[in-house]
Amino acid sequence: MSLFKRLAAWLAWLGWMGLIFFLSSRGELGLTLRRHDLIRDALAKLAHVIEYGGLALLTRCVLRQCGAASRWSSVAAVLFAALYGASDEWHQSFVPGREARVTDMMIDAAGAALAMWVGRLKVSKLKVGRLKEDEWQQ
Repeated sequence: MSLFKRLAAWLAWLGWMGLIFFLSSRGELGLTLRRHDLIRDALAKLAHVIEYGGLALLTRCVLRQCGAASRWSSVAAVLFAALYGASDEWHQSFVPGREARVTDMMIDAAGAALAMWVGRLKVSKLKVGRLKEDEWQQ
């Protein structure tokens, strides 16, 4: 892998963590749907899934570049994202207008695990597709 691609992956990983930290540093994120609390809460939880699913995917990418085995890099990526989510919730406990929630930590970990599961399914389907295509060509 080229130096540029490695650098881009590391910068994306660090930038994603910086974005999560920045967003959790804000007192109010602008979701002012007073009449639709259920929608606001659902969007907030979806944001957690996306944030930490993305972090897990980027973490796995960086770990793979460092030579980690595929299966173990996935497990480590989920654990890292879950721990980062826990530290983020702790950080939010110091931000006025925010609070730390155990449920958010669980959703962060679930988002990371979901991203790894979807990623594995996609890779498995690609491998199966290539095998079928190779068999057809022979």
